[in-house]
Amino acid sequence: MIKKIDIISKKERETFNLGIDISKDISNGDVIGLIGNLASGKTTFVKGVLKGLGYRYEVTSPTFTL
Repeated sequence: MIKKIDIISKKERETFNLGIDISKDISNGDVIGLIGNLASGKTTFVKGVLKGLGYRYEVTSPTFTL
């Protein structure tokens, strides 16, 4: 099932915590697409999702690497 969610977050911690909250509803095979401008919080959100899933390694932005 395709589900689209539009959420506006105004603080970095809020974005991180949102990722943790959403991680509770993720199942194997789920695909999440993130769209946003540079420095809009995509990596912060992903860090929260991965934290919620128990991932223990450093997460960095692929854009800033380039």
